[in-house]
Order: sequence, then C-alpha cells, then structure tokens
Amino acid sequence: MKIFFVAVLLLMPINQSWAFDDPTRPGDYRPSATRSLKGMQLESILIGAQRKVAVINGKSYQSGDIIAGAKLVSIEAHQVTMRKGSKTIQLKLFNTDIKRQSTK
Repeated sequence: MKIFFVAVLLLMPINQSWAFDDPTRPGDYRPSATRSLKGMQLESILIGAQRKVAVINGKSYQSGDIIAGAKLVSIEAHQVTMRKGSKTIQLKLFNTDIKRQSTK
C-alpha cells in the first residue's frame, strides 16, 4: 500500500502539468521557431532621450532587431515599421481614427 501512495505522489506533478496547457489549443499544435508577421501585436512604445524601445508580443525590441525574419526599421510615437525583403509592414499602437459621438 505504501508503494502505491509513493507512486501516486511521484506521478502527481507530471499529471498536473496539463493544467497549464491551453484547453482550446488543437491537439496537434506545435509552436514554430519563427512566428509569422500576421501574429505580431505592438503592445507599447517607450521613447527616451537615449533610446527607443517597442514591446511586441511581450518582448522588448530596438531598431535593427530581427523579429520573425523582419528587421525593425523605425520606432515612432504610435507605430513601428518593419521590413522583410521588399515588403514593408507597419504595426500601429492603436487606431488613430477618432470618432466623435453625434450631438443630436
């Protein structure tokens, strides 16, 4: 009986690892080494006197860094520009179109 409880205790951490998995993720999901540019999310831009930093998908990047095969070309106040081959991609921090509520 003791051996059974010891075996159960040893296997518990392995069995509980499933609790950290995404339950909506497909069973055959494999994370890729290089992420596509479509999945890029610009989360924050920090501009200081000495440097500019963009936070994309939770990681900090500076101009010249390579992200999923694209070079981060410029960091501006509300957007970043990336280049992959001849393709230029702009990630915007937020929608700059301001809509006003009608005053009828």
